[in-house]
Order: sequence, then structure tokens, then C-alpha cells
Amino acid sequence: MSSAMSTGGVSTGALGGRWRATVTPWGAVEAWHDEATLEWHIAADDRWHSPQREAAVRQTRVEGTAVSETRVKIPNGDAVQRVYTVPDHGEVILSTGTLMYRERPYLLEVELARGKVNQVRNQLSDWMMLGLQCPETVTLAVKKMIGEFARAVTSIKSDPAFAVEQSRRAMALAIEAADLIADTYVEQALALRHRVSPQLPTWLSGALPAKFPPGPIAEMLQSTFNTFTVPLSWGNVEPREGSYEWDEYDDQIAWC
Repeated sequence: MSSAMSTGGVSTGALGGRWRATVTPWGAVEAWHDEATLEWHIAADDRWHSPQREAAVRQTRVEGTAVSETRVKIPNGDAVQRVYTVPDHGEVILSTGTLMYRERPYLLEVELARGKVNQVRNQLSDWMMLGLQCPETVTLAVKKMIGEFARAVTSIKSDPAFAVEQSRRAMALAIEAADLIADTYVEQALALRHRVSPQLPTWLSGALPAKFPPGPIAEMLQSTFNTFTVPLSWGNVEPREGSYEWDEYDDQIAWC
């Protein structure tokens, strides 16, 4: 990870990676490449608090590390948000769950892992209620993720360094499990749609080549696209003045 002060906030990203973002003074994450900004809001006992519009907002670096901590004053304490970049998984933003205020500090990595593990478990449960069939690969990935996190949680007091290391492993496994679950959902959802309608109702177009494609390629095009563009070249239609050759294009349109 790397973190350096920039105008109006703190920059964050993984060393060796291309993705960068700015953590604003109120804790929003603004990616540098025209992506959506990630804001955060707090549902407190009195009302919703939007840090961007609150007066009592403080931001610090956690013990000089590349972790940005933003605090917002709410009734009976502070709402605390921390931004931490995880390497090797592209543009992924992790967050903790809701943390109760206490004097004893939390282990950041443990809470980030807890947030991601719970997110993955909840998402899997929601999709299974919608009919997702959970293959053994997903079951094993989730089981491995939970096992690593369990070892982290049970060693917080006895061996905090081990808990941090296990939490980092759990975070990586949780992200991999999330990718696997998403791939499984997409595969099964598309398979269901194909059973209902062999060709998807959405329009997916391809451009035919100048020469009519041979059999195997034509079959592949038919199974992939449901609309086609027939590019007309007047030089092919009228190769000689007054001589018109439409047969090739007629065949392509008839095939479509």
C-alpha cells in the first residue's frame, strides 16, 4: 500500500498497482479514473449523519500507516470509518461492519475480514434463496474462508500478530470466494435464460464479413448473435460502371 497527502485528502492505493483514489477529508473514496465516488452515511439515534455536511469530522492516519481513519461525532460517541487498500485483487474496497465505541482498540485487519466474510455469506444466502445451486467449489471456498477467519478471531488475545496474518488470508479468500459466487450466479442465470429462450431477448449484433463465412463460423455466429449488420461496399456492388452484383449481399440478408 501507499498513502500520501494530496490536496483536499489522502491518496491511497497498492504498491505496484495502477488503481489510486483520494480519501476526502470527510472519508469519501474518490477514484482517480472517473469511477463512482464511494460515500458513507451514519444512521444514528437522532438522525442520518452525512460526514460531508457535518461540522464535527476529524481525520487521521492510524499510527503513521496507510490507513485513513475518519470520525464523525454522533450521540453517545463517534462513528469511525477506516479506509485500507488490499493488494492483488484489483479495484476492491473493503469495509468493516458497524463497530461499537469502546476504549480498547479494535484490530483493523480482523474487523475488515469480519466485514468481508459476513458480506460474502449474506450474499450467498440471498442468492441461494433466489434459487442458486451451490456447487462444491463454492462450498469449499466459503468453508476455507470461514476457517481462516475463525483462527484469526480465536487468537486475538493470545497472538495478535497471528490474528492479523490470518485476517489478511481470510480477506483474500473472501474476495476469491465472492468472485467465484458471482461467476456461478451469472453462469446459472444465463443458463436459465437460455432454457426459456434459446436466443436472449436483448439485442446483440455482429457485423458480417465481406465474404460469406464458411459453415462452422456461420453456426458460431448464429449461436452468439441475434442481429447482424451487412456492410455494403459500393465498389463491390458496382465493380464496373453500369454492372451491378447484388447476389452476395442478397445471400447474406437471406441468411440473416
